Amino acid sequence: MNQPIEHVTRQVSDTVTRGRLVAPHIPERVSARELTIEFDPEPYPEVPAAFDEFCRITGTAGRLIGYKVRPVVGDDEIRARVTATVEMGSASFVGHGVAEDVVEGSVQAFAAAVAQQK
Repeated sequence: MNQPIEHVTRQVSDTVTRGRLVAPHIPERVSARELTIEFDPEPYPEVPAAFDEFCRITGTAGRLIGYKVRPVVGDDEIRARVTATVEMGSASFVGHGVAEDVVEGSVQAFAAAVAQQK
């Protein structure tokens, strides 16, 4: 990935939140009351669409085959721990991201998974 992670995060976030992708199932923040969100491509096409946008921006190719968001409760904050499983070629890679913003955590997880291929 040639672009800084902050730049990619901003672009994916702008796409998700500004209507180019309608994303009612990707909350901006995660709360302690939320249960784990597990990815299923059929009812929630917004999650792989966000990954596709990540691939477009970074010039990578892959397919999102697994996605989980879990709340991580700290002393003063609640963060999202995102786990993404990405298929690239005949192999799959797992990446993790942790952030207060779910989109930011997702981009971190996508980038971590894609980086393992190299």
